[in-house]
Amino acid sequence: MKKYVWMNKINDQLTEISKKIQKKYFPELLPLPATINTRLHQTQARIRIPGLHKNPKIEFRLSVYKSRPLSDIKEIFKHEYIHYQLYKDGKPYGHSREFAKLAHKLRLKECYQFEAKYIQTCTCGRSHWTNKRKELWDKCICGKKMKLRRRKL
Repeated sequence: MKKYVWMNKINDQLTEISKKIQKKYFPELLPLPATINTRLHQTQARIRIPGLHKNPKIEFRLSVYKSRPLSDIKEIFKHEYIHYQLYKDGKPYGHSREFAKLAHKLRLKECYQFEAKYIQTCTCGRSHWTNKRKELWDKCICGKKMKLRRRKL
């Protein structure tokens, strides 16, 4: 059992961050425990929905915890709590319009912004991150043309 003592410490730290994010941004929800899942490779984190799994919780990829700053980890928690909020409200809890509205309300970064290669920007200040070189949107919501540029890493 001593083998996983370090993982328990990380899980406790993640759960504390989860509780702080929940109290500040989602007071109507119950706090969810957060754990490290060493089998996650494609996603940064995921939420286990109660209807599909016995106990709801947020699972993190270990490399995300080790390599990302605390601000990014908090953004990921907000992202997962938005999914949970939509689930509790009986709305589609994927990356739907409702999700985008809540994310915009919380000024949340886009979920793929951390590893994106290109950014589309507008003079009004809006931006969109992508890994594709072609422009996804010709015009911004404000009506002006968006410019595509390579992200400086």
